[in-house]
Amino acid sequence: MQPKLLDFQPAFEAALPPDWVLIGRCRAGEARGAASGTVGGGCFVLAHAEIGVALVDLLPMRTPQAEAHLRRLLNAVDFSAQCRGYLPVIQCEVTPEELGSLHARIEDAFAYDQVLTIADRGRWVGVLRRILQASVTWEALDGLLPEPAPGPRVWRPRMLPPAARVLRAGMVGCGVLGIFGLGFVTALLMPQEPVAALPSPGTGFGVVAEAVRAPEEPAPREVATPTLPEPRAVALAEPRPVILAEPRPVALVEPVPPPPPGALPPETPPVAVAATARHPVRVPLPIDRRCSDAVFRFQQGASLTAQEMAHVRQGCASLR
Repeated sequence: MQPKLLDFQPAFEAALPPDWVLIGRCRAGEARGAASGTVGGGCFVLAHAEIGVALVDLLPMRTPQAEAHLRRLLNAVDFSAQCRGYLPVIQCEVTPEELGSLHARIEDAFAYDQVLTIADRGRWVGVLRRILQASVTWEALDGLLPEPAPGPRVWRPRMLPPAARVLRAGMVGCGVLGIFGLGFVTALLMPQEPVAALPSPGTGFGVVAEAVRAPEEPAPREVATPTLPEPRAVALAEPRPVILAEPRPVALVEPVPPPPPGALPPETPPVAVAATARHPVRVPLPIDRRCSDAVFRFQQGASLTAQEMAHVRQGCASLR
């Protein structure tokens, strides 16, 4: 008779840290090469909320492909929809005498696997135990699961939203005042140039006396007067008399006497006219009426005879 699952809990609690929890076992184990009367435990399911799941075969009982069986079960119940993320699963074998080295073997096996990425670390262990409890080939350990040890928390004072807003506004105001104060102190510490003091007039209501630097009067400059040259006497030339030339008589053309009555007019010499080259004028050939009718019928889409097509190709020119 196979021992109960609860009988192996003290042995695993003694061999592993308290964060490892025994939650179930696989019923599909088989004993190979075991002596008669030897009773094994099977493939145990150990869970760590921050690391993953370890499947431990307690020899001589072995469960081949126990990881594949577990992942097939998780996919069938849609475990990833309830606990989103990756769940590392490893498998190892130990004898009852080697339970003391089980922790080191589990750590070596998880060194080659991925990291647990499930966000809700305190919930997925309970979901996995309920899935094993509802399965046929797996069994789950009854009872309450131990609560995971809370990690160290840093104490932070809880502030109400109005108080936080007031504190933020005060910090901003202090920063602005600090900037203005730094500029004011810098202006006071800067060296100033001496200012000429002027007699202050009578001050009254609304009158402010201002110290203004007295402008320096420019020194008078000597202006050199240009020396003008003495005027010179210019001798004017005496006007010369203008001698006009005597007018010369102009010879007029004698008038041509008119021809006597009855005389013939003088003959004019003939004018030579250059002969212009004449180009031969090409007379257009007459267009046959029948050919023009054939062209019209061809344009309308009618079929023509071979003779009519020949006339049309020649341009409808008749050789008559």
